[in-house]
Amino acid sequence: MKVNFEWLIGWVGDRLGHEPSEERLLELINILGSPPSAVQHSERAFWRWCDEQLADRRRWDVLVAAVTNNESAFFREAQFYEFFKAELEGRLASGKRPVKVLSAACSAGQELYSCAITAMLASKRSLDQIVKLYGVDIDRVALKRAGRGIFRPWDLRILSDEMRKRFFSEKGDGLFQLNEEVRKGVVFRRRNILSPWLPGLHGAFDVVLVRNVFVHLTPEARMRATAVLAPLVSPGGVMVLAASEVANVSPPGFEVEEFEGFFYLRRPQGVDDGGIKLALLNTELPVELLLGAASEEVNQPTADAWITAALGRFNEGDFGGASAWCAACRREVPKLSREDEGALSTIEGLVHLAE
Repeated sequence: MKVNFEWLIGWVGDRLGHEPSEERLLELINILGSPPSAVQHSERAFWRWCDEQLADRRRWDVLVAAVTNNESAFFREAQFYEFFKAELEGRLASGKRPVKVLSAACSAGQELYSCAITAMLASKRSLDQIVKLYGVDIDRVALKRAGRGIFRPWDLRILSDEMRKRFFSEKGDGLFQLNEEVRKGVVFRRRNILSPWLPGLHGAFDVVLVRNVFVHLTPEARMRATAVLAPLVSPGGVMVLAASEVANVSPPGFEVEEFEGFFYLRRPQGVDDGGIKLALLNTELPVELLLGAASEEVNQPTADAWITAALGRFNEGDFGGASAWCAACRREVPKLSREDEGALSTIEGLVHLAE
């Protein structure tokens, strides 16, 4: 059946922030399948159908891999790590510890692991006393690779032989295993940086890294990602982009600063993000849920399990899946507590807002 390319481009741009090429559109159509005639007369119905198609996790993973870019490397752009070391030392000297760092669209974790190594070299304290490192990405395959900590020589191309020997071991087949002491200091979660984050994480991070991400996004997606990520920066904290991106991103209240030719954005002390604080209906969700997706295996039909699955889908930008899990919770759990009902209503409200 005929597919409206403009609708498909709009849906991909809204859900993933990318504008696919004509060649890539044909690949996406093969992944999604042919839409039924019932959805070909309404763009909203077509978008809903696309969301429903991606309830199949394997199909979602294939589509994400086809759209997104996962190129990275250890210690890419050395200037940044000189800045990060100085920022880290300044905060530790002022008694600010541990420093909380978030890498948005972290790919396989090369950037965050580089930050961990930088912190270990800068201080004799244990890593967890210096920094708390978090990475989020929408690509499940990239996150699994990040968790394993196994990398190709190309990922390590910038490292000296001394650094390779100190922090990696040869695994065979030309691959390198990152040492456990580095891996255990980094937490990875799956989520979409275009989807709203719950207010509980506003101001939670001292350093938010979005380097070499915006260059791949549409102008609208850059604005949305900025609106999502900027409120996460603590007063006095920094938001770091690639050099070519700083001039094109201007979150309200942030100021451009420079460190030895390296430019970044700082949120001054006492500046409020001015964003809409969504009421959580007196419901407090665990921080690990606020940050990203947990397992969707619902072994026991408890409200907590369904809510975990629903919020996980929402965090990834799968709004249709989030609504489906909320509906499943209400269907399968006979009597919901006030807190559980509040959590479900919050998630459904966020889905409505995002759509």
